[in-house]
Amino acid sequence: MVERWSDLAEDVEELRSQLGGYHLSEIVERLDGAAGERDALGAQVVALRARLNLLERRLKATGSVPSADLDHWPAAVTTLARTVLAGQRVREDLLTETLTQDLARRRALPEAVRAEHRLLLGRVVDLARDAAKAAPDDDPAWQALHTRRARANTALTEQQRLLPEAERDARAAAEQGQAAIRRHRQALPVHKKAVTALAELAARVRTRLGQILGEEQVLPVWFDRALGPAAPEHDLPAWLELAVQVVVHRLAHSVTDPVLALGPRPDEPGPRQEEHDELTRRCEQRRHPG
Repeated sequence: MVERWSDLAEDVEELRSQLGGYHLSEIVERLDGAAGERDALGAQVVALRARLNLLERRLKATGSVPSADLDHWPAAVTTLARTVLAGQRVREDLLTETLTQDLARRRALPEAVRAEHRLLLGRVVDLARDAAKAAPDDDPAWQALHTRRARANTALTEQQRLLPEAERDARAAAEQGQAAIRRHRQALPVHKKAVTALAELAARVRTRLGQILGEEQVLPVWFDRALGPAAPEHDLPAWLELAVQVVVHRLAHSVTDPVLALGPRPDEPGPRQEEHDELTRRCEQRRHPG
């Protein structure tokens, strides 16, 4: 045992000599310090990049480089934007697969209750017939048969109670389904026009952004804050697609805020708030990946 401890002590001394005489705790502390310095350096690089971007913007603004205008568009573009907005407003009137399935289930419920009722009624009749042929009342088999018969009668009574309620709900579902179909028919043409308008609007915005980037124009402040002052060196298609969606959102919802790309967050829950939150999340992820 003493020899074992001696060997371990020699191993520790050899390890310390290989590590320059530092204890393991000291090495860990130095590594933590290096990691902290690395994080601090990363933050400084980010801050420096922001200052350089601001300086570049000011130099361009005072020089001959024109500023990009993404807030004033021809009448044809604003008309497309209004068509897109109209489509977004009727989106909730379109029939969905979930709603269609729910209405169908409710309309079919009475027949399901009746089928269960017929099944239970047949079971009660069979149990009554078996009970008539069974042994005296004190026989365990007869008592078990009587218990099953009583349970079947209880279930049958419950099914009889459920049927009127199921029929009322089925009638309500039929009425709701008819109303939903009428809303869907009215909304569908508007929705189709909006889909076509959105494709054309996105194409026009994409073309305009391509011109701006090609001429290295100074982008608006709201664009800079949301997506950066210039196109990235990597993953350009995804960045451009997000930029198009941000500009389309501003056009469709008439956002004119000079700082917030998407304008203030809507208070009322709905498709616009959901779109606002999703675009905000993606822009934030783009600015601060990981």
